[in-house]
Formats: sequence, structure tokens, C-alpha cells
Amino acid sequence: MANSKGTPSSGRSNLITPPSSPKHSKSSSNLCDNDLGPLENLRSSLDTHRAVSHTEDNIIICPFEVEYIKDHNGQNQIFGYGAWSTVFKGTCHRNTIASYGLLTPPSSPKPSPPILVAVKAPARKDAPLILRSEAQALSRLMSLDLNEERVATFHGILDRESSLVLAAHPLSLESYIKSHAQIARTSLVRENISSPVIGSSAIWLDLAHKLISTLEWLHNEAMTVHGDLKPGNVLLKPTTGLGSFSYHPLLIDFSSSQNLATEEITKNTLSAITLEYTAPELLSVRVLNDPKSTATTASDVFSMAVTLLVAATGETLVYPKEYQAFQRRHFAQSGHMILNNVRSFSMRVPRQGVVSRVLEKAVLKHDMGRISTSAWKQLVEDLLKDTKGELAKM
Repeated sequence: MANSKGTPSSGRSNLITPPSSPKHSKSSSNLCDNDLGPLENLRSSLDTHRAVSHTEDNIIICPFEVEYIKDHNGQNQIFGYGAWSTVFKGTCHRNTIASYGLLTPPSSPKPSPPILVAVKAPARKDAPLILRSEAQALSRLMSLDLNEERVATFHGILDRESSLVLAAHPLSLESYIKSHAQIARTSLVRENISSPVIGSSAIWLDLAHKLISTLEWLHNEAMTVHGDLKPGNVLLKPTTGLGSFSYHPLLIDFSSSQNLATEEITKNTLSAITLEYTAPELLSVRVLNDPKSTATTASDVFSMAVTLLVAATGETLVYPKEYQAFQRRHFAQSGHMILNNVRSFSMRVPRQGVVSRVLEKAVLKHDMGRISTSAWKQLVEDLLKDTKGELAKM
């Protein structure tokens, strides 16, 4: 059985407050908004050819000891917070893996550098059940082809703590957007005033294709609804492959996910939503108060569309911070108007522009023909072919 060193401390969530004692509620977390300090150049994933053991409920067991990273005050360093969890920085060593009999060490092994991991630990007494549910979803995803290109690696559960151990990556899409938005505000010129904040239309379209392809895989191959898509739940892994956007997006935080391959639902997954990224059909009082209400493939499409919209405007709150809470709720509940509403403060989403053409069918009302992930992916691929020369000039 795996274990860990150090005792995690709990943190406060920056999401909508969950009910006091949910039975199956879910969490949301951002792993990488903090600097990684001296560990930023270390490898972030373990050898994928190791043996895997599972718990009785089919959850991968973490095969190595994890040590929490301390700050100069002796406190555990933190990546971020969720509604039900705190995500800590930790390390493990390859030699530790060998001690579990999973790898054969050389006759005179040399000390290996620590490998950075993210440890998602319960922050409340009623959180372990929630994290175990997420661990089941992640364990199932890890068994599928192409998972390493779509989802941040799940190394397993620390069973005694109900903590999840995941590969850590030094950059989230949220942080990436914020940094580019800051640059854009200080270097605004006529030539880029209508371009996506992350760069040219070609860069944005490549990001769109990568994210939508990942969502299409999640829905159609993994048979899974994510349930909480937003920039903070996308990590960026540098890539040397083809494409204008030089990172590969990886999804994290499956605590609101649903398994489409079974009729059994995970209840209360809408108890910790992120308002502006949530599809409007989920925001009625009736739906939010129904413990059987869940996210759907259609609501995932809407949330991904808002994520991509934010990558164009640079407003990670979707609307400027000057907007009051009641205004945000009103705009969120009329989500099918989001492109028009955003155009009132941003010139980066011009009518008939690339961003609008990609997103307009993804933000339709769910009962008015919102596009599927397969059709959405095809739309983007057609745009990539038809506008390749045009985008190169933008």
C-alpha cells in the first residue's frame, strides 16, 4: 500500500460554496497557477511501463511514496484550491518505485532526481468519497488509448488519505491567457487590436482544434462528460510537433464527470459550478436543486466554447471584473447571447471572424441545434484547410 510523508493542511475554495454535507458532490481545482521554483525543469511524469495495482473498487493504487514540498516556513506548498480539495506540491523518486518491486534497479543505482507531482488531498471531512469517485473516473481514462495526449497522467490514489497523485505541469491555460492579456494591454496597436489575445488567428485556431479534438475523444472514445471545463482545468505541455500553438492541452479535474457507458449517475455534480463557464440550461433553480441533474455532452461543448472565447478576449472572468454579481448571473443565464455580449467590450471577436465562425454554433441554446463535438471538430478542420493562406497573413 502506498503512503505519503507530511500532513497536508486544508485550504479555502474560491468557487461557489458547496452544500454543507453532499453525498456525492464534486470538486474543481487548478494545479498550476503558482511557480514551481527550482523543480520547474524536473520531469513531470513517471515511467509509463510500470506495473499497476488496483483497489477493490478498481482505482489505481499509487505505487510509490510521495513527500510534500515545504516552503521556508515548513508549510506544505500549494498549487491551488478546489471546492473539496487542496492540491499540494510533492515529489517522488524512481528508486522508491523500484523498492515496490515494479522496476529492477541497476546493481549500483545512482540517486535519481525527484519527480514533481500534484497531490489532490481532501479539504473537508466529507471529501474523500468525492475524490474516490474522481479516482475511479481517472483510472478508467488511464486504460484508454491516447490518454496521455488528452488527460494529465493519474499515478494513483494514496488510499489511506484518499489523495490523488497526478503528473504536474508548470503551466495552465488560464495562466497562459492571463500573461498574454497583460502583454496585449501594454502593446496594443492597430494591427493586433482585433486578433485573439493569445496571438494570431492561426494560433487560436490551432488551440481550438487541439481542445475540440480532445473533447471529441473524451465524449466518443472515453464515453465521459467532463462537467467543469474552463481554462484553469486545462494544463499545457510543451510540444515540438506541428501546429501554431506550441503546447499540447491536457484536461484535469474530473470530479464533476459522468460515465456515459453506464446508466448510473454521480449525484450533485452541479453543486460547485463556475457560473460563467456553465451552460445556461444548467443554471435554473430547478436544475441546480435536483441532485440527479448532471452536465451533458452539450453543456461540455458550451463550456469549451467559453474557454476558447476567453482565449480570444483575455478576460478569464469572461466579463470584466467591474461587472456586478447580478449582471454576471444574468449574462450567464442568457448564454446563447454570449458572443454579442462580449462584443460590447471586446474587439477581438469580430462578426464573421475566425473566432465567431468557430463558436457561433457551440453557444446555441441546447435545444436549438448546438453543435456536437464530432461536427465541431470537422468545422475547425475545414476552416484550417480553407483559410490556411488567409490566416498566414493575419
